[in-house]
Amino acid sequence: MWPLQPRNIKIGCAYLVIGAPGSNLTNRVHTWIQEQPATVCIHVSETPIRVEHIRTLHTTTRAGTHTHAIVWIPNAHQLHASVANALLKFLEEPPPNISTVLSSPSTDVLETIRSRCHHFFLNQADTPSDKPSALSWDYSHTEHELIDFETLNSYSLIQRFNHSEIMAKDKIYCEYQLLFWLEWLVKRDRFSPIMNLIVEKIKKIQYNCNIKLQLDELMLSIH
Repeated sequence: MWPLQPRNIKIGCAYLVIGAPGSNLTNRVHTWIQEQPATVCIHVSETPIRVEHIRTLHTTTRAGTHTHAIVWIPNAHQLHASVANALLKFLEEPPPNISTVLSSPSTDVLETIRSRCHHFFLNQADTPSDKPSALSWDYSHTEHELIDFETLNSYSLIQRFNHSEIMAKDKIYCEYQLLFWLEWLVKRDRFSPIMNLIVEKIKKIQYNCNIKLQLDELMLSIH
């Protein structure tokens, strides 16, 4: 599932691609879709995307005769709740031979959408060929030591709560630590519900939703 590869996209599946700053997200997603064999790309480019656009998408894709068509919806973090609700049925019951790719430069994507997608995370595009590479974030701006997820998993609950208290006092360190755990899990192909929970906590912390409480909930979910 990692990184983006030419034959990743499967018929009937939905994917959410989140790009780090400098990841050249749009071009890389476009290249990824173009590399799919025998496909047609349906790019939903309206700004902002409205409910009527999703309804039109329902109609046109169900009437199509494509061997495989990929619907691409960029800026998924900007989808209004009403648009997301209209999109849900499309994701849950896709028309024949349809796949959906959503892309976003932010983790701030509605949970109802995120929970129905396979997730990809793109690092900075640092190669001349601009080929997707493994997740890699720059952690040089934090003064605290980052612990990997395996170490966290070995901690007692009290130790985890102590670590969440340290994280809660430094928002930048907190976000870096969460991203570091996410990277650690992705690189080891440990795709599990805890990854979605980490993404959810990153989103809530960006909105200052009681950081300590969010972290404690995460610590309680780790087994």
